[in-house]
Amino acid sequence: MLVYNEEKLYDERFQSHKDFVYKVGDFTDKKIYPRLIRTYVGDIMTTNTFEANTSNVAETTGVAIVEGNYLTVSNTGFLTVAASKPSTGMVWKVVKIYTMPDGQQGVKIQRIQ
Repeated sequence: MLVYNEEKLYDERFQSHKDFVYKVGDFTDKKIYPRLIRTYVGDIMTTNTFEANTSNVAETTGVAIVEGNYLTVSNTGFLTVAASKPSTGMVWKVVKIYTMPDGQQGVKIQRIQ
């Protein structure tokens, strides 16, 4: 499942179109209501969800990703590289390496399982 929420930029100097994390304090009734989208085998998307970036700049430590890697979702919610193609669970394959507009590493991935 993907969380699909509208990005609200109340102060662009601090979010710079990279902060899609919502906090309880962002909502008037102190409850979070995410919109969820299910993914299917064959879906393709571009993402940079490999590690947390807690700063106000686009600097991350970087995760080594190459075309052809298999990715799985870790227990923290971030994508991790699998040593080989897993036989069970949701599996994504790296199709192309990108650089996101703010300088972060990004990849085009396709769900294969």
